[in-house]
Amino acid sequence: MPSPIAKRRYLRGREILVLTESSRLVDVCLLIREVRTLYADPSARFHQYQSDQWEDANRWYSDRCAMKDSSVPPLEILFGTRDVALSHPQILQPGLVKLDLYLEFSRMWTFARALYDQFDDLHLPIWGPKPRTPTVKEITEEKGENGNVHQKATAESGGETSQATSERQRLGALSDFRIGPSEIEFTSSRCHGSGGKADVGQATFRRKIWTTKQLVAVKKHRYYSDINKGRFANEFIHEVEVMAGLSHENIVQLIGFVEDLENGIAWVILSWVPNGNVSEFLKTGDWEIPERVSLIKDTFEGVKYLHSRQPPICHGDLKSFNILVSASYRAVITDFGSARAISAPEGEVMSDEDVKIIRLHYGCDYIYNAEQTYYKQCSSATLTEDGQQVQAIPSEEQASPPIHVGAARNQLTLTGPAWSLRWAAPEVVKGRRSGLSSDIWAVAWVCWEVMTNNVPFPQLNSEGAIALTVIRGKVPSPREDAQLAHIAALCSLMTDCWTFDPRARPKIGWCCAELKWMPSTPPECRTPSGPKGPSTSLLFEMGETYLGQGRYEQAISLFRQALSLARVADDDTDAANALESIARAYFFQSKYKQAEEWFTQAQEIYARLGNDRGQAGTLSQLGEVYRYQSKYTEAEDSHTRAQEIFARLGNDHGRAFALRGLGHVYGLQSKYAQAEESFSRAQEIYARLGYDQGQANALIGLARVYRSQSKYIQAVESYTGAQEICARLGDDLGRANTLEGLGYIYYYQSENIQAEGSYTQAQEIYSRLGNDHGRANTLSGLGNVYRLQSKYIEAEESLSQAQQIYARIGRGHDQADALMRLGEIYHTRSRYTQAEESFMAAREIFTRVCHVQGQAATLRSMGHMRRDQGQNVRAAAHFADALKLYEQLGMTKHAEDVGRELALVLAQETSPHISVPSMSSAQ
Repeated sequence: MPSPIAKRRYLRGREILVLTESSRLVDVCLLIREVRTLYADPSARFHQYQSDQWEDANRWYSDRCAMKDSSVPPLEILFGTRDVALSHPQILQPGLVKLDLYLEFSRMWTFARALYDQFDDLHLPIWGPKPRTPTVKEITEEKGENGNVHQKATAESGGETSQATSERQRLGALSDFRIGPSEIEFTSSRCHGSGGKADVGQATFRRKIWTTKQLVAVKKHRYYSDINKGRFANEFIHEVEVMAGLSHENIVQLIGFVEDLENGIAWVILSWVPNGNVSEFLKTGDWEIPERVSLIKDTFEGVKYLHSRQPPICHGDLKSFNILVSASYRAVITDFGSARAISAPEGEVMSDEDVKIIRLHYGCDYIYNAEQTYYKQCSSATLTEDGQQVQAIPSEEQASPPIHVGAARNQLTLTGPAWSLRWAAPEVVKGRRSGLSSDIWAVAWVCWEVMTNNVPFPQLNSEGAIALTVIRGKVPSPREDAQLAHIAALCSLMTDCWTFDPRARPKIGWCCAELKWMPSTPPECRTPSGPKGPSTSLLFEMGETYLGQGRYEQAISLFRQALSLARVADDDTDAANALESIARAYFFQSKYKQAEEWFTQAQEIYARLGNDRGQAGTLSQLGEVYRYQSKYTEAEDSHTRAQEIFARLGNDHGRAFALRGLGHVYGLQSKYAQAEESFSRAQEIYARLGYDQGQANALIGLARVYRSQSKYIQAVESYTGAQEICARLGDDLGRANTLEGLGYIYYYQSENIQAEGSYTQAQEIYSRLGNDHGRANTLSGLGNVYRLQSKYIEAEESLSQAQQIYARIGRGHDQADALMRLGEIYHTRSRYTQAEESFMAAREIFTRVCHVQGQAATLRSMGHMRRDQGQNVRAAAHFADALKLYEQLGMTKHAEDVGRELALVLAQETSPHISVPSMSSAQ
């Protein structure tokens, strides 16, 4: 039988896959703690999955077993219960070390002892790692001399020796990252940066004489004569432990460490990031909004990685000075001295019984804050996921200790460590330790810094004034900043992140999903030897930003520049993208002929290149152009083809957009069942994708279909659902759109007071946002309400303002619709000359923009006016022309109504001069 010492050394570095049914933290902690203790292996790495995560566990296990080389540690599998083991027979394969033991959490100690007894029967795979050769000192300590050495040392040095042993064990587990001082060569004596407890220098690192030198950053922890050596060592080891388990493009890479704690040497070796921190980088150029948004996206992705670890990691000190800019101009998070693992979900409460179990079996206590959130107060333990080592962070008071605030008559006394108060969340300044939600607060300040080039509260210089401001939750309004105001979605996100209640702040995953849709591109080189102007990519993203602001001419100018660059570079894909973008800008201005022309050019290039995604995108947008020109057959065909291509490509976002387009086309053709199905399917896809904005748009489309069928209850429900989503997103534009839709429903239900209220609220929001199109829509709606109330003066004023705005912003078909409504008011008031002028102007615009349905509606209104004037011949001619157009569009109900009106006029006066069209559709 091997000795316990040999057994411990032999098992060092193994990996253990743990499958459990329970997700309770106390259960998992107990399991890992007991197994670690009995393995006597602080470097053992655990991979914990719940039984419902079997697919993820199996994928990891399969990849792990494929690594059959001498560098891969042996693997064991533990099952939380017998049921879990029996339900996953696939993993019980020959040649794998396995334990035929099943854990019942209520009998933890029995399990642990039984596990220990089974060690001697285990046979490890031959490809296991070679055991590390122990030092003479370690052998002496483990065996003792004549059985007395270890006891004597313990008796003499007590806690000091225990602490030193713990430090050696923790550093031993990190031996793969140890670097010899001779392998580091400083490039200069100049300090490249300083923090509260360390200085950073530049050096080269070469592991072997034949390997290439690597440029690195050396973070030297400061050491001075009267420093607390225990705290100094713990803070250094703590930082290395955290970083050793991290690997992400937006997290600085740990190269290794140099350590001689007895002589005050504690260096963390990191990859060299050449462009400094974000704050420094932004001062080097006049960066465009999409470039700044790119840095924000990178930062959020880095935080998402940290918060998604098992256990989650709170950075604890997010600010622009701790975010670097790499050689490829990507943001990289650094400085993990304040980081810590979150031992439980924030706000989770442990029972008294759990605390007793923890103290009895886990060997540590927990400290509670006022809200009963608990934090671990014990030595570090290694937890892993997906083969990455994650060191649970020591949480003694020296590791991210809290601030203590004493307040009396607005005077503050701050004790504890120096803290980045400007970025700290209110609850942290009040005394709570930092957590995931406080990271969310801080990362909103990073957005502020990146967009404005200002630190938080630049006008405040004293810590007391800053702390008081933070505690009161006073933050700036993002929309009031000239730069930020251009991106409403980012303003809304920052406002959500600055919610005073930490429990109400959004999760990092949701934040990243919101940022995903914002135009961005990595910053571009601004050196004299670099390009003289913006790249095609930057021009595209800048143009998209202008499109979102309704600045169409500026957007077209940028897209034309991108098109010129693409043609010079003979880049057909970029050329097609530019053509498509120009077409969209024309479409937003109701210039449908130009939009159709540019979309068609783009589609031809995509088809020639075999670019299915591009072809589907232009087809979908062409469908919208056809819809607005009342070319419903072409619109339906384009959206259907686009939807089929997107489905084949597995592009759900594109499919949802095409389905929304089909829903609109079906609704306009009174094919309501098909319209409902299309909008519902689009909504389901958006919900699955987590794209709330798309879901709200689909609900608004569905509401319009219900509205057209006079299903007002369902319509109100859909509008309300969309309104709730928009309110949650902070999407004021979406809220205004739903209020406008509700106003329309109230109008058709003759609930004039509610209609007027909804339209007025929507108009106020549109005005505040500077959205002229929305403001004109609500003015038009108010005009209809006033007309129904016989308030003709107010109606005329509202519709006149609406048509003027539509004319100014280039919304031709909306302008024509407002002119037609004005003509109807003039008609009602027997002002026939003005009515005829308005109708003729409306008809001319509808003809110019190819809006056939608008032409038909105007002709019908002109027929009503001629009939009331007693001009039945001219009335019949207008009705006949309208009937022909409705038949052409396949709008059966409208055709039937006009056919009846034509028949009544003909019955009153028959004339040989009237050419009556076929009445087949009106019979």
